[in-house]
Amino acid sequence: MHRPVVAGVVIRPQHAPVPPPGGFTLAVKVIRGQRLRNVQTFGKQDPYVQLSINSTRKKGKIHRDGGKNPIWNDSFEFVSVQGKMELEIVVRAKTLINESLIGTAKISVAELLRNAGNPHEYKLSYKQRVAGIITLECSSKGNIVKSDAKALPRVAIVTPIAISSPRPQPVYAQPQPAAYYQPQPIGQAQPLPAVYVQPQPVGVVYVRPQPAYRAPPQHAYIQSQVQQNNQVGPQPYS
Repeated sequence: MHRPVVAGVVIRPQHAPVPPPGGFTLAVKVIRGQRLRNVQTFGKQDPYVQLSINSTRKKGKIHRDGGKNPIWNDSFEFVSVQGKMELEIVVRAKTLINESLIGTAKISVAELLRNAGNPHEYKLSYKQRVAGIITLECSSKGNIVKSDAKALPRVAIVTPIAISSPRPQPVYAQPQPAAYYQPQPIGQAQPLPAVYVQPQPVGVVYVRPQPAYRAPPQHAYIQSQVQQNNQVGPQPYS
């Protein structure tokens, strides 16, 4: 069987649970009201809730000075309930003289079952206008089977599953050919350029070294003077 996959989940269409033909017990908890229509001129109104399924009618306690946001926390039970029935809600305000209607609502038992287990808000109306919001929490007691499919619309049960991502394919780089070096034969002289210029050292001045001066020995000089004097002789004084 093909199952549609959306964002990692499998959606399996199924029928919501429907009570058997013999009926079941429906538990309704009226938690609070919000932004209720004000029907009292002076002071705060005292609202209360009345629930009914078929001919069974139940009345809750009055919240004194509850005003527009009363808190009830009333619990009711209805037996022999079936999915095609409706829950009728009537909210009134108690006064010294009479009772004033705040708003009403009709909710199918099928819708209550779809929202069972968690608090859910429902709108109240008065003369086709919104008269406030009432919060209910419902649950059922008894065997729930998949029967009477026309009583409840089809719903989708979402089951998360793990979807494996495709394995990445390896990417191989094409190897590039290596550079080929052709060796030169040993002993083969490289050709010289057409004009060869002997490189000259830069910034070097060559100075030829001069021989060091050596004075003649003194004894040879004196001997030569004595020999001259002996040859010439003494000179007369003038």
